[in-house]
Order: sequence, then C-alpha cells, then structure tokens
Amino acid sequence: MAFDTIFIHSIIKEMGELLEGARLDKIAQPERDELIFSFHSRQGNRRLLVSASSNAPRLHFTSSPKENPQTPPMFCMLMRKHFQGARLAGITQPNEDRIACFEFDCVDELGEMSRKKIVAELMGRYSNIILVDGEGRIIDCLKRVDAEMSPTRQILPGLFYREPSPMNKLRLSECTDECVEEKILNEVEDVALDKWLLDRFSWLSPLMCREVAYRVTGSTSGRFTDLGPTLRRRLSSEISAIMMDIRGGQTAPYMILERKTDANGRESLVPEDFCYTAIRQYEGTREVKRFDSFCELLDEFYSEREAHQHIVQRSQSIVKAVEGARGRLIKKIAVQRDELITARNREHFKREGDLITANLHAISGRPSEAILTDYYSEPDKNGEYPVYTVKLDARYTPHHNAQIAYKKYQRAKNAEKMLLELIANGEREVEYLSSVLDALSRVTSVAELGEIREELYQNGYASQKWAKTATQKKKKEKLLPPLEYLSSTGMTIYAGRNNRQNEELTFKTASKNDYWVHVQHEHGSHVIIRCLGLQPDEKSLEEACIIAACNSGARKNDKVSVDYTFVRNVSRQPGGKTGMVFYTDYRTAVVLPDETTISKLRVK
Repeated sequence: MAFDTIFIHSIIKEMGELLEGARLDKIAQPERDELIFSFHSRQGNRRLLVSASSNAPRLHFTSSPKENPQTPPMFCMLMRKHFQGARLAGITQPNEDRIACFEFDCVDELGEMSRKKIVAELMGRYSNIILVDGEGRIIDCLKRVDAEMSPTRQILPGLFYREPSPMNKLRLSECTDECVEEKILNEVEDVALDKWLLDRFSWLSPLMCREVAYRVTGSTSGRFTDLGPTLRRRLSSEISAIMMDIRGGQTAPYMILERKTDANGRESLVPEDFCYTAIRQYEGTREVKRFDSFCELLDEFYSEREAHQHIVQRSQSIVKAVEGARGRLIKKIAVQRDELITARNREHFKREGDLITANLHAISGRPSEAILTDYYSEPDKNGEYPVYTVKLDARYTPHHNAQIAYKKYQRAKNAEKMLLELIANGEREVEYLSSVLDALSRVTSVAELGEIREELYQNGYASQKWAKTATQKKKKEKLLPPLEYLSSTGMTIYAGRNNRQNEELTFKTASKNDYWVHVQHEHGSHVIIRCLGLQPDEKSLEEACIIAACNSGARKNDKVSVDYTFVRNVSRQPGGKTGMVFYTDYRTAVVLPDETTISKLRVK
C-alpha cells in the first residue's frame, strides 16, 4: 500500500487543523498492535486510530466501532497513566520520514506540567509506537527491540530515543529541479526505471514510481538505459511537476478499486490501493474514487478490507465444520445405499429356508452342504424337479439352518424399512447443511455468522466450544432484521439472511395472505411480499423473484426458475431442520439474477 511519506504528511496536516488544542480523553487498545485515541476539541470529538501492524501500519480518524478487551493490556494502562487528560501541543514528521510525532502537555502525579511524546513509526515490519518523556528517554514501547534483535538501534525503556537513521535517498526538501535533472541525465546504470526512482527518492512510493514510469514511457516495466535524451528530460519534468503539486498543496485522496468476482459469482468493487494523486497506469482496468479527506479514505479502505478478512477468518471454522459434517453424511448414505441393495436381494434366504424345510427327510446328520430338490419349481418334461446345492452350517441341525435362513430374511426385510428411513433422514440433513453453506457464502457481517453458529448449535452440529458459548448466554440474542427492499411500485419485500431468519420470516412475521417466493430446486432465502390485503403487481412480483434468485445458490446462472405462492400454502417439513419447508399450489417465473437491480431496491 502507498502509505508513503507524502501521504503521512497530508494526514498530519489534516489532523493538525482538526486537533488543535484537543484534549486526550480516552485511550483504548482493541488489538495487540493497534491503539485508538479519543480527542475532544472545539471542532468536535475525534477518534484517532494508530496501527503498528506489520502489514498495514497507518494513522487516521475512524468512525468504525472496535470491540475492546474486558481487561486493558498493560501498555494501554501505562499510556492512560501518562497521557489521559493531556492536551495535544502539535504533530510533526521528523526528517520527512514515515514517522508521526505527537507532542502532549501533560500533568504528572505532583501536578507539574511536562511535555511528553507519542512517536508512531510506520515502517512496515519495523513499525512501533513509542512513549517518550520530557528528557527524551523512552518510557515504554509497543514492541521492545534489544541488541540481539537490532545491534544498531535498541528501543527499550530507559534508553534515550533516537530517530531511525536517514536513508541514502533524496528527501523532498533536498530536491530541486536542477539536481533532479542532473541526476537523471548523468545516470548510466542499467536498471528498471521504477526501481531506479525508488532507490533515489525517499518520497516516492513503489506505486508512484510505477506511475511516473508509465507517464513517461507508457509502460511500468521500462528500463532506465532505454531512455534517450528526450525521455530523460520528460522524466525530469514529470518529477518536477509532482514536486510542485505536493509543495503547492495540490494533492487529493484517491482510492483505486478493482472489480472482482468471488467464488460465489458475486461481482463487487474491492479497494486495492490509494494515493495522493490520480493514477493513470491501469488504463481503465481499475476504477478511481476521490474522497473529501485523507482520513475518510483510509477509514473506508481499511474498514472494508479488514471487515472482509475478519469475516473470512471467522467463517472458515464454521464452513470447515459444516463441510465435514456434510461429507461424513454423504459417505454414510452411500454405505447405507449399498446395504439397502443387499437387503432388497433377500429372497434367496427365504428360498433356502423353504428348500431345507421341504427336504428335511433327505438330510441326515449335520453336513456342510446338501443337494436339495426344489419342489417349488415346475418339473421338467420328464417330471423331475430341479436340484440345488445349499451351504449349511455343520454346527447346527438342518432344521436350525432353516431357521437361520428365515431370520436372515426377516432381518433384511426389517433392515430395508430402517435403511429407507435413515437414508431419507440423511438426505434431509445433507440438504439442510447445503443450505447452511449457501447462507455462509452470502454472509456480510459477523452478526450473521453468530446467527448461523447459534443455528448449528440448536440443530446439534456445533462443537463443544460453540455449545459452551451458547449455553452461557444469559439473554437470548435478538435475530438480525431480514434484508428489506422496496419495489418500484412501493411494496415492501423481505428476504431472510439464513435458515433461522427464513423460518422466523415465513411462520411468524408474514401473514397467511402475503406472497412467499423461493428459487426452484436450490437453496436460498425465503422472500416475502407484504401484500396488506392487496394483489402484488407484476413489477413487484418480478423484482421479488429477482431478489430470491440473487439470494440463492443459483445466482450465477443466466436464467433462474423461481416459485411463488401464498404463505398459507407453505408448511414445515415433518422432522426437518430449521427453515426446511414444503409448499403447494405455486406458480413459476423465470428471471435473470441482477445484483444492480436489487441494490437499488435495498432499504437496509
């Protein structure tokens, strides 16, 4: 990500205007490497997020809610001791580096004023948050660095704080048009152009280096030695123009978005990068969105990315458990089907029993096999009956062997009845688990995951950990509201997010004369059209069918068959799991799933 020195400079400038004279009211540490400072100033209340994460170091105002641990970490408690109630004196960027230094006027335990600092070093895997006292000594830091970790720069309580050694690159304040032009015209090294820029200028990020290369050569992969005198002068002019824009405050926050299709066929714009100037190198393959402020851009960028990652991580264990249970059921049903075939081929047991009984007079002793006359078949033209060789258990009498054959027949007959019931139940469970996987593929929030987890617990599929969490709840949590839409003609349409909501919506929320809509032969949401005694118009009915198609396992299909009927014609499956239903007296419509259409109709 392009969180470079220029972006940090723009953020600090934006914050300085809004936090002038602000008081630090609260300090929280929701994550191990993340802090949130709540400021109160004349311009209003602000929540500042500072992250020392190795893969996403940053600072910006945030409006996203964060859940704090029940017991604050020790580092958070130490910060509260030294900085809570302090007033912000200023924010600086030492050495034009990726560092933000917050200076505070604090009151110590004796009531004396002192100036202390919070230094946020935002340098990738070397990111850190350091507390510095008025004498320049380190009070403590988020990540302690000893001599074994870094022989050149230790960060430990009690040591004097030293800024990181400056890189052997030109800073923005050191660059002039003449020195840039001289460096470019005299360069002879054969290296990629974007790498050359990155190695020479500390204020250009990798994204901006590729952008400059593209603006000059029309490609991001050109080499420096391929540049002739004309292109070198153009390169010098391009860098000078960027410097002029930065120094003149002509920067603006831009987010780069990529259109992606997930595994479930859903297409969406995904935040990919950000910069302080419009990016041209993607040539229409990406979309660029401009924001009013740098903090607003960063808050939206990381909120969306982290929310998606958080949901994916949280859902992985649930998906794995459901897929595992479903896979075991499918294997079990396959074994039961094989046993059913064996049970249905049981007539030979009865035949053996009958033959042994009819030939008891001809069997002497306890032989291991006997040649028996089949009196139940038609004799041949000579009047002779066919004969069969039957295996016997020599441990038992012929009569006992006949009884064993009859018992095998009866056992197979009983097994057929039980296996048919077991297979039917297993298939219903597989259908239910498939519907849960479909709901998981459409999850957009952690709260929805919680509902699915609770549903799995109630249906006996949850792990012991889930069960423990669920049974310890003191109050029953409210179900999330269903997805709500408003048709083009003003009719309210609801769609369930998961099986629990489907059941609640169909059998508790909807009235008997409302319309019930569901995709045909697929898993998906129960969709309800609130009729209020009216007949739905064709447009509302069509839009409800599209909503049902888009919230189903058939959303990737070109055409989807959707059934609709009155709610009174829908009933629960006997012995079925949550949300499993039968319906009758329905009609069918064929629609094209269209996410754009339903996004316009979405209310909440």
